[in-house]
Amino acid sequence: MKSNKFLFDNSPISLAKLLNFIFCKSLFFFLILIVFAPYTNSQISSNSLHFDGSNFLIVGEGPLLDIQSGSSTTYEGWIRFCSDGMIFSKNWCNGDAGYYLQIVNGGQIRVLGVNNTVCNMGNLFELTTTQAYAFNTWHHFAVVIVVNVNSTDVKVYMNGALVLSTVQNGVVHNSSQNFIIGAYKNISGTYGLSYTGDIDEFRIYNTALLPSEMGLPIPTNPLLIIHYPMEPQVNPMATSEPNLGTLGATFNADDVALSSPSTPDVLNYVATSDYLPNVNLGADTILNCGVNSLILQTNNTASSYSWQQSNPIGSNWLPIAGANMNSLNYSLGSNYDASVVVIGTIGFCTDSDTINISVGGTISNFLGNDSTICLGQGMILDASIVSGTYLWQDGSVSSTYTLTSPGLYWVEVTNNGCVSIDSVNVTFVQIPIADFTASVSTGAASLNVIFTNSSQNASTYTWDFGEGSPFNTNSGNDVSHVYSNPGTFVVYLTASNGTCSDQDSLTIIVMPKLPPTLETPNVFTPNADQVNDEFIIRVSNMKGLEVVILNRWGLVMYEYNSIMGYWDGTVKGKDASEGVYFYKYKAIGLNGDELKGHGYITLLR
Repeated sequence: MKSNKFLFDNSPISLAKLLNFIFCKSLFFFLILIVFAPYTNSQISSNSLHFDGSNFLIVGEGPLLDIQSGSSTTYEGWIRFCSDGMIFSKNWCNGDAGYYLQIVNGGQIRVLGVNNTVCNMGNLFELTTTQAYAFNTWHHFAVVIVVNVNSTDVKVYMNGALVLSTVQNGVVHNSSQNFIIGAYKNISGTYGLSYTGDIDEFRIYNTALLPSEMGLPIPTNPLLIIHYPMEPQVNPMATSEPNLGTLGATFNADDVALSSPSTPDVLNYVATSDYLPNVNLGADTILNCGVNSLILQTNNTASSYSWQQSNPIGSNWLPIAGANMNSLNYSLGSNYDASVVVIGTIGFCTDSDTINISVGGTISNFLGNDSTICLGQGMILDASIVSGTYLWQDGSVSSTYTLTSPGLYWVEVTNNGCVSIDSVNVTFVQIPIADFTASVSTGAASLNVIFTNSSQNASTYTWDFGEGSPFNTNSGNDVSHVYSNPGTFVVYLTASNGTCSDQDSLTIIVMPKLPPTLETPNVFTPNADQVNDEFIIRVSNMKGLEVVILNRWGLVMYEYNSIMGYWDGTVKGKDASEGVYFYKYKAIGLNGDELKGHGYITLLR
């Protein structure tokens, strides 16, 4: 089962076919007049030219490939790369430097032009994109270089967008080196910085193209210097590109000849069966009854392999230890099915394929283990992970069964002539009820709150007091907590029996530690006129108040024990006489401070 194909050619190129390339060297130009469409990727063919990190294309040398004063040149094409490397170059650092376009730093695009004969002895321009472009993805590039009398204008486009631009004084050195696609000439004279990936529709124009003229399906006006469509051609000089669907026809490197090359086009390829990985494990497989292993074999098109499995299907993907060849003797073990993926790699290029394997024989434990669920909740047993026909204990034939009561449940699955039976015992437990109360819900810091746990059907309890880490306990006893700082705290209690859980909450408000204050009157008039009819000691930040009223002979007339209490001027239901009375009080503040005092109050009617 194929998945995630990367960098492969639908028609692999053999060495013999590559040697049939026709390299045109005639001196002429074509003016191709067409009505062109906007920028599109429709011109990417199924037969791109592969580069494996060691092969490259030496195009040759000619006047039209030289960058010199008064010239305008556009280089464009499609690339799908697997690593950093040289897209094209006309450069030799050891004596005759010119220009190149390169992939660097994991996908960034760099263009360089030298105004000296030696690299790094006078770069006219060196531009690198900040963006790194994705590997294993087709991108369109275009480099436009316009050389005026004393300046050079450089623009680089990626996927139709201008990404680099500069104007520099001076001109690029006119290098006599060969133009190379896919490599670079080292200081030693060898070739390096080799490209890995695909290149398609490579073209060079002797003018500065506009963005609307780039990336068109076939060559357009103005004149092409060179064109590499990378496809089989009926006629190497044709203005269209018929694809024969096979590489049986002559494979032509260039449609339009290079003007006056000093050396012929040379294609340097290594003799491999394929230049990029193309792995294939074949169709999904069902093994016969009693068989749980097989040999997985993929074609030998990669330089290294790695294998992973999901055993059983749907579980996590895990590497298969020691599996690094293009074949694997794979065992399902005690599981009934598995998915296996192989990943083939050449350099940074990868290809993968996945195969599903199942067994037609007897399978066990496909319903899972015995279960305990909450009373009142349902449960669905699913036997569909084993394909076939189904028969449950009550005669139903669906692949799933919904149960709402405890008991023993079983299913018989018939698949490919093999019968598998599995059963599961399901028990129910009561659903916990979380419930608790607090001794106080508000008060000043430090506030000690006692929480009374009245939960039911639970064995473990998790308290979250709203200001720190949860507190876990197996005891249903009451707990206490001291709130040292003011604030509003939501307290949660989670009650669980190991299978089911419930949660309850309440809010505790903690006030700052403010000092208690009180205010006492010196006269009151209990005459029922609704004005100053009671003797009231007004308090703030208090949680307790005791008051005793005495006459001038020291006899107790009235007393109360509440911050909301008062004296209405009566003694045992009768009006007290006018006159002066003595009172004593003791108050407790919210912060715990205690206040004591006494005074006189005049009763008038």
